[in-house]
Amino acid sequence: MRTGLASALWHFALAIIALVAIGAQLDRQSRYQPELSRWVPGPLRAFSQYHIALEASQLQDRQVALSEARRLIARRPVPAEHLALLAALQLQDNPQGRGLVTIQQAAKRGWREPLSQQARLRLALAAGDYREAALRLAAIWALPHDDETLEELAPRVLQHAEARQALAGLLADRPKWEGAYLRRGKEILPPEIMADIAARTRRGTLAPEINGSAAPR
Repeated sequence: MRTGLASALWHFALAIIALVAIGAQLDRQSRYQPELSRWVPGPLRAFSQYHIALEASQLQDRQVALSEARRLIARRPVPAEHLALLAALQLQDNPQGRGLVTIQQAAKRGWREPLSQQARLRLALAAGDYREAALRLAAIWALPHDDETLEELAPRVLQHAEARQALAGLLADRPKWEGAYLRRGKEILPPEIMADIAARTRRGTLAPEINGSAAPR
């Protein structure tokens, strides 16, 4: 009887180990196949937790989304995009609350994280800090990006003379970036804004400000 019980316990242990191994493999694979995330057992979610939290963020229940995002940070606290997701949810819940601190932390961990750059850009626009908004726009422009996001943000930022001046300064200092800017800029920016930025770039950082915040006519 003892032999039978020991054998059963042994096989049970092997089954548990196999399930854990399968769950861990599914979790790793979910980095490339997000649809697998839902099949990963909750205690084993690490990589898959990002997709779970991201999916929850698209639902109406903010508390569920915040809970999943906090669980993500507890399990994988290092990646900047994880903090950026939490910050975006916090800012939706309270625009003047903890999210402002979280987004700063995300930005410090990596400028290549698009969500944190977008959030900082929108905060800068809301505060009237058009120079900072232009710097965040340049960071987004340098990343593999969602074209719709760039099409939305670039005209909103660059309608302001201060933002055009800041972007012109970057183009003057980093001419290698000008090709990427021109290729996309001519498709999403009005010709008068493109012409003004080009003129400011030629003059370097000494270009005078245009009165007002509207685009030049």
